[in-house]
Amino acid sequence: MLLEAPYQHSDSLLTRTYRLGATGYIGGDALHAIVKVHPEYDITALVRNPDKGAQVAVDYPKVKLVYGDLDSCDLIVEESQKADIVCSKQSVLFSP
Repeated sequence: MLLEAPYQHSDSLLTRTYRLGATGYIGGDALHAIVKVHPEYDITALVRNPDKGAQVAVDYPKVKLVYGDLDSCDLIVEESQKADIVCSKQSVLFSP
């Protein structure tokens, strides 16, 4: 669901999002839609493949990339705690 108007959260605009699966088919389309509708959002994306991460960096230079995979529990928790929205679109079937 895309928010059409600024959403108030804890006396500040909701702007920090953390995305898992931003380089895949569905996650990539979701990232594109969010960036298009809400360019003001501060977006961080977990990527496990440096080549795909490089493409995200080219297409979306404002998106902060963190590298890891679904076994990077500490990283996922750390980045999730910084976010107002966590969106998980990654495949649960992955090989490290």
